[in-house]
Amino acid sequence: MPEDLNQLGVSAAMQGDLSKAEQHFITALALQPKNPGIFLNIAKLMQMQGRHFDLVRLYKTHMEEHCWDDQPIQIRFQVAHSALQTSNFSLVVNLLSKVQPSEQHQPEIALPLSEALIQIGKLNRAGEILKEALNIHPKDPSLLTNLAIVETERGEYARAEALYGLVVDTRPREFLGHYNLGQFYSSLGRYVDAEKSFHTCLNIIPDAPEALTALKNLKAGSETGDLEINSTNLTHYFKAIEAENWQDATRLLVQQQKHIDHLQFLAAACELPSLHQKQIGVHTVCDPSKQVYTMQLFADGEEILEDLAKQIIQQESLVWNRAGKPTREGLQTHEVLAGADTDSLLRLKKSLQQGLVQYLQNHDPWWHQNINSDNLTISGWGVVLKKGGFQKRHIHPDAKISGVLYIKVPESTASKKSEEGNLVFSTQHAYSVTPKTGMVVFFPSYLPHETIPHYSTTDRICVAFNFKPKKND
Repeated sequence: MPEDLNQLGVSAAMQGDLSKAEQHFITALALQPKNPGIFLNIAKLMQMQGRHFDLVRLYKTHMEEHCWDDQPIQIRFQVAHSALQTSNFSLVVNLLSKVQPSEQHQPEIALPLSEALIQIGKLNRAGEILKEALNIHPKDPSLLTNLAIVETERGEYARAEALYGLVVDTRPREFLGHYNLGQFYSSLGRYVDAEKSFHTCLNIIPDAPEALTALKNLKAGSETGDLEINSTNLTHYFKAIEAENWQDATRLLVQQQKHIDHLQFLAAACELPSLHQKQIGVHTVCDPSKQVYTMQLFADGEEILEDLAKQIIQQESLVWNRAGKPTREGLQTHEVLAGADTDSLLRLKKSLQQGLVQYLQNHDPWWHQNINSDNLTISGWGVVLKKGGFQKRHIHPDAKISGVLYIKVPESTASKKSEEGNLVFSTQHAYSVTPKTGMVVFFPSYLPHETIPHYSTTDRICVAFNFKPKKND
């Protein structure tokens, strides 16, 4: 009987035999597939072991086989927790959007649901849920923080600051509120305010490593103006680069190689002349002419390009000179590809994934690391550059492969007679790409790049993207 097997599973779990417990639970569920108690026991068992991917797979398979539409909220909540841990944001939204509105306004539902909606770019819906929840729980610090994130992504920085301020006013002795406020100030370039917030963190928890690291990063960023490429471990290296003391710079970089991540190492190595890159074996991976790949993804005039341009312009998160991003004299959206739900965005997502496969077949940009398209997940955002618009020099520190699809390109930018609007890989091996409508560019995320300002009155519209490592299964 299912009840007997379920009880045997509970007894085995209490005795520490989790494998036997799982076997009993799975057998019981097969006999009684819509028993919420049995499914919840399996969910708790897998979550205890950190097996979030296994639980998500079991849920999907089970629901497809048994069409269990009236699932209790406890099951939706447990599976949503694991889906959030595996970055399956669409599943989180699907699970929690179907609970009763009154239940959505409880923090345990509103928080994961709003976080998932933020991640897939549904800012208006996330904001609505959070405001409704705050009507019932007006001083909940997590709800206020998530709403501050929404307002930040909308470009409403004054509102976001007020929300972060309300958190620290309500909970003045809590570390996290001051830390989040400091990170917000840092993203706006308000380094003095950020420093004050991080010092408050240290008054609450002396020697807190997160606050100490944040202060070091602030110091490095305020000195160089580039928080992405520089690292506190590389301060002396970049001083040697500025002095064009190449031999010392090479020695310092090699010394720090074990203390920084691989992307930071390769990005820093791109600053060296070719001769010194050869000394440490990175001259090929740092050469854009060997690592940048272009292809015509869509034909100029193809209907999808016009549709994508309209969708970018209409994005609720399109913000002028978005804080913490390299766009200047232009607008940039929040996420548009992770939660793609229109025909054009879904087709674009699929086409970029196919293009990635071609790129990796012909390039080895990560110095013999095993980079496989199946192990990468896509993220993307829209950029609209106005007259005089450009992107500052930057890298993509959280990704492996990055790129850009040109949706709408002014004639002056598309002309090879002028550098105006070109994508430039500003390393010691300077390399320039002339944009064309429908063209996509793939490159390793550690290559420093920027765009030259364009001066056409016609907007330059593109979708930039990252392929990031999936969370470990």
